[in-house]
Amino acid sequence: MKITKLVIYGYGKFVDQTIEIDSQFQAFVGPNEAGKTTIARFIHDMLFGFPTRKSSLNRYEPKNSSRYGGELFFEHNHTAYQLTRVAGKAGGDFKLKNITSQTDLPHQDLHTLINPIDMALYDEVFNLTDHKLDAVLQLTQQDIANRIRLIGTVGSHTLTEMIDAFKARSDELYRPRGRKQPIAVELENQHQLGQKIQVKRQDYRHYQDLVQLAESLKKQLEEAHETIQQITNQHQHLQSLVNYWPAYERYHTLSSKLSDTGHTSEITESTWQQFLKLQMALEQLQQQLNALEQRQAPNGTQSRLMRIKQQNLGNWQQLVDQLPEMLQTQLRLSDFKQTVEKLAWEQEQLSADVGDTIPFDVATEAEVSRLLETQPSRQTSRSRVAANQSITSQRSYVNSWSIAGTAILLLGLLFLPGGVKVFGAIVGLWLIGYGVLQGGNVQSPRSTSFGNQTGSETRLREISAAFQMQSFPYSQWFVIQAKLQTLEKNQGELTNAQTQVKLAEQKLTDYQQRWQSLLNQPMPQATFFADLKRHLNEVEVEERTNTESLTNQKILQQRSAEIQRAIVTQTAAMQALLAQNREVSVADFETHYHQQQAAVQDRATQSALNTELTPDLLSELGQYDQLATLQTKVNQLATQLSKLNDQQQVTTLKLAETKMQVARLTQDATYEELLQQQAAKEEQINDLVFEWLSNQLAAKLVGQVVDQAVQNRQPEILTLTKTYFKLLTQNRYNEVNFTEQGIRLTRFDEQQFDVVELSKGTAQQLYLAVALAFAVTIGRQLPMPILIDDAFVSFDGVRRQTALKLLEEISRQNQVIYFTAGETVKMAFDATQVNLLTQ
Repeated sequence: MKITKLVIYGYGKFVDQTIEIDSQFQAFVGPNEAGKTTIARFIHDMLFGFPTRKSSLNRYEPKNSSRYGGELFFEHNHTAYQLTRVAGKAGGDFKLKNITSQTDLPHQDLHTLINPIDMALYDEVFNLTDHKLDAVLQLTQQDIANRIRLIGTVGSHTLTEMIDAFKARSDELYRPRGRKQPIAVELENQHQLGQKIQVKRQDYRHYQDLVQLAESLKKQLEEAHETIQQITNQHQHLQSLVNYWPAYERYHTLSSKLSDTGHTSEITESTWQQFLKLQMALEQLQQQLNALEQRQAPNGTQSRLMRIKQQNLGNWQQLVDQLPEMLQTQLRLSDFKQTVEKLAWEQEQLSADVGDTIPFDVATEAEVSRLLETQPSRQTSRSRVAANQSITSQRSYVNSWSIAGTAILLLGLLFLPGGVKVFGAIVGLWLIGYGVLQGGNVQSPRSTSFGNQTGSETRLREISAAFQMQSFPYSQWFVIQAKLQTLEKNQGELTNAQTQVKLAEQKLTDYQQRWQSLLNQPMPQATFFADLKRHLNEVEVEERTNTESLTNQKILQQRSAEIQRAIVTQTAAMQALLAQNREVSVADFETHYHQQQAAVQDRATQSALNTELTPDLLSELGQYDQLATLQTKVNQLATQLSKLNDQQQVTTLKLAETKMQVARLTQDATYEELLQQQAAKEEQINDLVFEWLSNQLAAKLVGQVVDQAVQNRQPEILTLTKTYFKLLTQNRYNEVNFTEQGIRLTRFDEQQFDVVELSKGTAQQLYLAVALAFAVTIGRQLPMPILIDDAFVSFDGVRRQTALKLLEEISRQNQVIYFTAGETVKMAFDATQVNLLTQ
């Protein structure tokens, strides 16, 4: 992401201001109260929202304008955006616009653009101030290690607070050397109770001996304390000399180096600037020439599809000509499949209806038709036989029709409305008449043709058994036979449709295989025609593009000739400049200038060391021929001091134990009461220890979560940290190692140091190297702008120049915006890179 312009409606002291930002490495230079921090906060708040009124942060509300907010223009992935934010709820109302496409974007697109960077991560990694660097000196070694570990972790402040809260509560309960924490106090109390119980079991004859022993131990502690204090002072003084030794060695090395430096002709700054301009002009001309040559060169990256077409033009064109026919075949295949599905469903339904029945042949069909025509007379004869047996039942049946008709007639006349009443009356009269008619038809049965009907019935049963028609009544036989004929007809149509499907599929498969063989690549059947059309379109576009490129070749050749003439002119000017300064090549000229600048830097470093090393320090350090001698003496004092401390601790514990024994002897508690107190104390200690363990485990688990979150980035971050710290310290420190015990630094002479042993400036350089390493690592995913607000105010000239050189290198990936009050910084920037601010 690169910020290109700020438009401030009203923010702090700025009202209706437009600020252009032209480069990747931009500086804002101005005195105090000129608005440098205000501009830095404006950029921050435009990206992440204004602080709420309840927040403790300064909202920078303008005093001379009712408008609050502004616009931030930036580029990201070759696309220009405009972010507008004004006063409103929850950080302000904002709009995001894609200037390249002139489209308004939804709010969530801003989060998507800067994801996974949130405000906490941005403040920790990309927003550096002198307060952050100074705050490092107030932290312990473990605090610095934890802070560096948490840089770049999303939600790092919350995780740090959680870890600190768990550890603080754990330390409140117990510390290994603590005496006032509840667990230590209760353990001591329990120990005293145990001592009291033991004493109660014994006589009191040791009381006087214990009092004398306590007095003797107290005297020993007083003498040991004086001795320890003296040795501690000596150790601290010698350790300070050890810390000054690197500067002392550097001082002597520079003195010797500068005394051996010969006097050569000096390259002036104006000559160097003239050289840089010529070199840049030649590079730009060469780049232009290379770009034109690339554009002039024929397209050597001909696509695979185009090569295949040119090598198999006849086969290619034949397949292309067949494409419309294949598309039509695909449509017909879909129709055939639908027909197959429909006929299969109909066959399934008909098969379920007819079961296992067998179709009639022509003779059987004629015979069944004749037999069924005689069925009514046969049924009449059987009805007469049945009527002779139950004539009373038939008459009762007739009477039921008449009774039902009478009931409906009465109900319709009495209860039904309007037209419904008329309809009910008609239905009732019809039923009465039907009953009367049926009553007149009830006659005595006849038995004249009974024998013939019995023969027809027997033959029908034989046919029924022969053609599996037993489950169907006679009236359904010809319906079933019709369905059997339909089933046979559909089977023929289904077979024909299935044959058409196979032929169409085979035709399409052959066509697809021919294309796959030609293109030498698999083409899924589901997307075959879509992929084929896409390939044909690509070939067509490539052919059109090749035709257009030939037209531009002549224009490009003319421009190349002009640039080559300009290169000859600039090369002649460069050779003249080199000859004027008695240099053979550009490399020799650059080497001479850099050696000259290194000498200037060495003199500045020597001057700074003169200020740091007083005459008394030089005199004391001069008493030692090497650091090892001084370090040996420091180690001897440290060993002696450790032994004395151990002896003092043993004596202290022994004195405390003696005093407790004396105190127990003077107490007047009974044995039973002491036992009850001991039981209660054990339960209380168990509760406290459980709480302590819970907090220890919680802090460890959160720490493991943080370690896991940054694990994937650690190798790259550690490598960049070593590189940046080595550059910032001018190769004085070669290694930075993160261990379980903390951070260990290795100097160029293989001497190792802890963070707390560094000077203020070196500690700030270490934190700066880590922060920039995280910014560059995270910036590979999203290169956010880095804001530097007078972070180098306590750096000397050499350290500041080195830091600026590192920032210039980093600005090739991440935009760097540097705010400072130092006027001398302007010399390190071009005019287009500097914005001057006034009060």
